[in-house]
Amino acid sequence: MGTDSVLLADFVRLPGNCRVADLGSGCGTLGLLLCAEDETCKVTGIELSQQAHLAAVENIEKNLLEGRLSSLHGDVREIRGLLPAGSFDCVISNPPYFPVGTGKQAQGPLGQARSEETLSLSQLAEAAAWL
Repeated sequence: MGTDSVLLADFVRLPGNCRVADLGSGCGTLGLLLCAEDETCKVTGIELSQQAHLAAVENIEKNLLEGRLSSLHGDVREIRGLLPAGSFDCVISNPPYFPVGTGKQAQGPLGQARSEETLSLSQLAEAAAWL
Protein backbone atom coordinates (compact mmCIF):
# COMPACT_ATOMS: atom_id res chain seq x y z
CA MET A 1 0.00 0.00 0.00
CA GLY A 2 1.33 3.40 -0.95
CA THR A 3 0.65 6.88 0.29
CA ASP A 4 -1.22 7.70 -2.93
CA SER A 5 -4.06 5.37 -1.96
CA VAL A 6 -4.32 6.81 1.54
CA LEU A 7 -4.32 10.39 0.25
CA LEU A 8 -6.88 9.62 -2.45
CA ALA A 9 -9.20 7.88 0.01
CA ASP A 10 -8.99 10.90 2.31
CA PHE A 11 -9.71 13.25 -0.60
CA VAL A 12 -12.92 11.48 -1.72
CA ARG A 13 -16.18 12.78 -0.24
CA LEU A 14 -19.09 10.40 -0.80
CA PRO A 15 -22.82 10.99 -0.41
CA GLY A 16 -24.66 8.48 1.76
CA ASN A 17 -25.32 5.03 0.30
CA CYS A 18 -22.96 5.72 -2.57
CA ARG A 19 -22.20 3.01 -5.15
CA VAL A 20 -18.51 3.35 -6.01
CA ALA A 21 -16.47 1.75 -8.79
CA ASP A 22 -12.70 1.57 -8.31
CA LEU A 23 -11.00 1.16 -11.69
CA GLY A 24 -7.68 -0.66 -11.48
CA SER A 25 -8.34 -1.48 -7.84
CA GLY A 26 -5.30 -3.64 -7.18
CA CYS A 27 -5.54 -5.41 -3.82
CA GLY A 28 -8.51 -3.25 -2.80
CA THR A 29 -6.81 -0.61 -0.67
CA LEU A 30 -9.03 2.32 -1.75
CA GLY A 31 -12.19 0.28 -1.26
CA LEU A 32 -11.09 -0.85 2.19
CA LEU A 33 -10.31 2.72 3.24
CA LEU A 34 -13.58 4.09 1.86
CA CYS A 35 -15.61 1.37 3.60
CA ALA A 36 -13.83 2.19 6.86
CA GLU A 37 -14.66 5.88 6.43
CA ASP A 38 -18.29 5.50 5.31
CA GLU A 39 -20.32 2.54 6.55
CA THR A 40 -23.05 3.15 3.95
CA CYS A 41 -20.97 2.97 0.74
CA LYS A 42 -20.61 -0.08 -1.48
CA VAL A 43 -17.44 -0.41 -3.55
CA THR A 44 -16.79 -2.61 -6.57
CA GLY A 45 -13.17 -2.91 -7.64
CA ILE A 46 -12.23 -3.89 -11.20
CA GLU A 47 -8.71 -5.31 -11.54
CA LEU A 48 -6.81 -6.77 -14.51
CA SER A 49 -4.17 -8.65 -12.51
CA GLN A 50 -5.42 -12.04 -11.28
CA GLN A 51 -2.90 -11.93 -8.41
CA ALA A 52 -4.03 -8.49 -7.24
CA HIS A 53 -7.70 -9.47 -7.61
CA LEU A 54 -7.16 -12.56 -5.42
CA ALA A 55 -5.38 -10.41 -2.83
CA ALA A 56 -8.40 -8.07 -2.86
CA VAL A 57 -10.77 -11.00 -2.31
CA GLU A 58 -8.64 -12.10 0.63
CA ASN A 59 -8.62 -8.57 2.05
CA ILE A 60 -12.40 -8.35 1.71
CA GLU A 61 -12.86 -11.64 3.57
CA LYS A 62 -10.35 -10.79 6.33
CA ASN A 63 -12.09 -7.46 6.93
CA LEU A 64 -15.60 -8.99 6.86
CA LEU A 65 -16.73 -6.67 4.06
CA GLU A 66 -18.35 -9.23 1.71
CA GLY A 67 -21.63 -7.29 1.63
CA ARG A 68 -20.06 -3.91 0.92
CA LEU A 69 -16.85 -4.47 -1.01
CA SER A 70 -16.31 -6.72 -4.02
CA SER A 71 -13.58 -7.34 -6.56
CA LEU A 72 -14.19 -8.14 -10.20
CA HIS A 73 -11.37 -9.67 -12.24
CA GLY A 74 -11.60 -7.92 -15.60
CA ASP A 75 -10.17 -5.46 -18.08
CA VAL A 76 -11.28 -1.84 -17.64
CA ARG A 77 -10.84 -1.38 -21.41
CA GLU A 78 -13.75 -3.82 -21.84
CA ILE A 79 -15.98 -2.19 -19.21
CA ARG A 80 -19.07 -2.24 -21.46
CA GLY A 81 -19.06 -6.04 -21.28
CA LEU A 82 -18.42 -6.12 -17.53
CA LEU A 83 -20.91 -3.70 -15.97
CA PRO A 84 -24.05 -1.85 -17.08
CA ALA A 85 -23.92 1.83 -18.03
CA GLY A 86 -24.75 4.27 -15.25
CA SER A 87 -24.57 1.65 -12.52
CA PHE A 88 -22.43 3.70 -10.10
CA ASP A 89 -22.73 7.06 -8.34
CA CYS A 90 -18.99 7.63 -8.19
CA VAL A 91 -15.92 6.30 -9.99
CA ILE A 92 -12.46 6.46 -8.46
CA SER A 93 -9.05 5.37 -9.65
CA ASN A 94 -5.39 5.75 -8.89
CA PRO A 95 -4.57 5.87 -12.60
CA PRO A 96 -1.38 4.91 -14.43
CA TYR A 97 1.21 7.56 -13.76
CA PHE A 98 3.22 7.84 -16.95
CA PRO A 99 2.92 7.29 -20.69
CA VAL A 100 4.86 4.19 -21.79
CA GLY A 101 8.61 4.84 -21.90
CA THR A 102 8.56 7.80 -19.51
CA GLY A 103 8.86 8.19 -15.74
CA LYS A 104 10.20 5.65 -13.29
CA GLN A 105 10.22 2.21 -14.93
CA ALA A 106 9.17 -0.96 -13.09
CA GLN A 107 8.80 -4.50 -14.38
CA GLY A 108 5.79 -6.85 -14.28
CA PRO A 109 2.46 -5.96 -12.68
CA LEU A 110 3.93 -2.95 -10.88
CA GLY A 111 5.13 -1.58 -14.20
CA GLN A 112 1.64 -1.99 -15.63
CA ALA A 113 0.16 -0.18 -12.65
CA ARG A 114 2.56 2.77 -12.93
CA SER A 115 2.42 3.33 -16.68
CA GLU A 116 -0.12 3.43 -19.46
CA GLU A 117 1.18 0.06 -20.69
CA THR A 118 -2.21 -1.64 -20.48
CA LEU A 119 -4.60 1.28 -19.87
CA SER A 120 -4.32 4.84 -21.17
CA LEU A 121 -5.75 7.82 -19.33
CA SER A 122 -8.30 8.33 -22.13
CA GLN A 123 -9.45 4.69 -21.84
CA LEU A 124 -9.78 5.14 -18.08
CA ALA A 125 -11.87 8.29 -18.57
CA GLU A 126 -14.06 6.50 -21.13
CA ALA A 127 -14.72 3.63 -18.69
CA ALA A 128 -15.50 6.07 -15.88
CA ALA A 129 -17.97 7.95 -18.11
CA TRP A 130 -19.68 4.64 -18.98
CA LEU A 131 -20.16 3.73 -15.33
